[in-house]
Amino acid sequence: MCNPTEVTLFVLCSGLRGLINLGNTCFMNTIVQALIHTPVLREYFLADRHVCQLLKEENEQCLVCELSSIFQEVS
Repeated sequence: MCNPTEVTLFVLCSGLRGLINLGNTCFMNTIVQALIHTPVLREYFLADRHVCQLLKEENEQCLVCELSSIFQEVS
């Protein structure tokens, strides 16, 4: 017999999850998901504590800036 709470949880948790694999990006997606689920890193990136040292006029971002953008998009 099915418990109503279990049915509710199933309905709430069903659906697509994770990152989309674009060709051979499955290993990169695995690493990104592992980083996102590391509490200390997640808190750091979502708190906007990183100050980029690159010149803004070049319109470039460092690796930490890129990771911060990914954390913002996924969370």
